[in-house]
Amino acid sequence: MPFQRVSLHSIRSSNQRALATQWNVLAASAAFPSIGGFQPQAAGHSLEQIVLWDVAPTGEMDGRSFRVRQVGLRASEAFGGEVIGKTMEELVPPALRTISVNGARECVESGCAIYEIITTVDGNAHQVDCERLLLPFGDGDIVEQIVASLQLISFQGTVERQAIRRDFETGPQVAFSGMILSDAMARLGPKALALRRQHAAPSIVPAPAAQELQPVLAHAQAPEIQGSEKRKAARRTAVKTGRIRFGKTTENCTVRDMSPGGASIEVADAMNVPDRFSLVLEMESAARKCSVIWRRERQLGVTFG
Repeated sequence: MPFQRVSLHSIRSSNQRALATQWNVLAASAAFPSIGGFQPQAAGHSLEQIVLWDVAPTGEMDGRSFRVRQVGLRASEAFGGEVIGKTMEELVPPALRTISVNGARECVESGCAIYEIITTVDGNAHQVDCERLLLPFGDGDIVEQIVASLQLISFQGTVERQAIRRDFETGPQVAFSGMILSDAMARLGPKALALRRQHAAPSIVPAPAAQELQPVLAHAQAPEIQGSEKRKAARRTAVKTGRIRFGKTTENCTVRDMSPGGASIEVADAMNVPDRFSLVLEMESAARKCSVIWRRERQLGVTFG
């Protein structure tokens, strides 16, 4: 599937959208930014779902390899086993290899963010979407690192991260492929993108600046009690974003308050939402079955189960 030019608003996940927005702001006057000022946590993104790839030259005809420098816990579970220092070709199952490598190459050659939705069916015949966001970083002319954010979504049940790798090996389908220009690149016009592709050469070396993310990602790999306590506190004081699904309709929503048994949800039009639907919260893969107990113009009170 060819990469079509899309905007930041095409990104379904609000956390991934915030991540891409930070990348765009950091780009300022360049096609893409250096990685030094990049702070995923400031965008509200879980570091557990991030992979940091070094882009390096090879003697092969394609000229590039993508090698893992750092990986978050959840992304590591999807790959399985030890991944640091391994290449994309070594880690990605054969059925996904072309999809994955093509996206990374497009990210390097265009200097654009790449957003893809890859779908499969798990062992319970449930559709699972992998929303993949690739962000290029470097000196503004040569892409030296790619930050990848991976998010698994299923509206029909819990995603078993250890098993989902096998499911994506059988029959992955690309449902969406988009490229997002930074505002700086967009201002330069289409000729700038064409020129960048023409001069994008595989003479790329890993940059020391990538080390600045290392201690942050390493901290995310350890499931410490302190991080768990912070997440629980956030649920009491901050709103959560998510998506509701009924029939073939999917709609963004905001969870204003939440308890183990239910929640108050804000939607665009509560009157158009049926009495039963599924809810998936950002940064979670499992869907909750919801039953409406009260509704107002833009709010729903629901119980889970």
